[in-house]
Amino acid sequence: MPSSDRRLLLYSHDGCGLGHLRRHLTIAAAVAHRSPGTAVLVATGVDDLGPFSVPAGVEVLKLPGLQKVSNERYVSRRLALDPVATTRLRGGLLEAAVSHFRPHVLLVDKHPVGPAGELVPALERLRAQGGRAVLGVRDVLDDPAVVAAEWAATGLDAAFDRYYDQALLYGTPGLLDPATEAGIPAAVLAKGRWCGYVVAPVDVDQRPVDLPASRRPLVVGCAGGGDDGARMLTDFSAASRGASWQAIVVTGPLASATDQRAVEDAATDAGVTVRRQVHDLRRWFHHIDAVVCMGGYNTLVEAAASACPTVCVPRRRPRREQLIRARAFAGRGLLQLVEPDDLAPSALGDAVRAALSVPRTELARRVEACVDLAGAPRAAEALEELCVGRLTVGAVVPA
Repeated sequence: MPSSDRRLLLYSHDGCGLGHLRRHLTIAAAVAHRSPGTAVLVATGVDDLGPFSVPAGVEVLKLPGLQKVSNERYVSRRLALDPVATTRLRGGLLEAAVSHFRPHVLLVDKHPVGPAGELVPALERLRAQGGRAVLGVRDVLDDPAVVAAEWAATGLDAAFDRYYDQALLYGTPGLLDPATEAGIPAAVLAKGRWCGYVVAPVDVDQRPVDLPASRRPLVVGCAGGGDDGARMLTDFSAASRGASWQAIVVTGPLASATDQRAVEDAATDAGVTVRRQVHDLRRWFHHIDAVVCMGGYNTLVEAAASACPTVCVPRRRPRREQLIRARAFAGRGLLQLVEPDDLAPSALGDAVRAALSVPRTELARRVEACVDLAGAPRAAEALEELCVGRLTVGAVVPA
């Protein structure tokens, strides 16, 4: 099948943060590079694509936004609709996309049937049309007992077996035990194909034009999309008052007005620069001296890929995913960990000083020893094989 005849639909529910969309845009770019002419449609609930670059040949289908209020509980982010009506609206749009776009492969990030089962009509339509479904799974889902209970209570094992041909595992075998630490269900592992961590390539030689020059070490604090993280950013601002480094904080496009004001007030008081968002922040990581962040998949992987000294303050609610990942990375010497209960300006200041003391060359050596960063091209290869009718499961040995 020529690439001009292939069609891929990438879906993520995007109820909290921007990580799902970032992974999908990175994979979409890898598909466009590997198989020019493939039609790629990305379905997302993210309102503002300003921080991201949409690859050539990729179109975006905007779904009504969701807001996560707790595990498995979502409400409409903007519309005055009850959850049932929101599910029906989003589910109808997804089913229509499958019906009319007719993808050969549907790639779903993390949630096999979507919040409240919104993806089920689209999955049924896909099966009827002869398409294939693939579940993309990050390195950590949550505490294994929590994942097992959720999958049992909602019937996700049966749904995965019914609808999915394959799982793409976005991590490195051996960094975390997939079942006992990362919470990846046995049914998923049985159909799994390890790809490595998904991270976009960056032009490391070109300094971003929006990055300020500084005579002191430049340390950036960021909170991902900005749904949470205000406490970490305000404490980082306090730690930066009179420090030996110059600080910038980036609140994220999803920060609430209340959180934005709180961070701005703390930063102004400490003489710290505030940005709401930065286009393609990962480009900064090659040129700054350290980053202070939460424990999201994309931020930690992008920091590792650029050998950027990192201080991590992971969230532990509503999921322990960030905490589990951050502890694993800290155990390999890839970052300085500040446990959530220990968060304070003094602890952040000590951690920043420790991070700045580690040479980038040493960090790069540690990353190369234990982190496989080829996830995007391997995922693109797997999707191409599915489009032409081949299926590979099991471990993939890094090239």
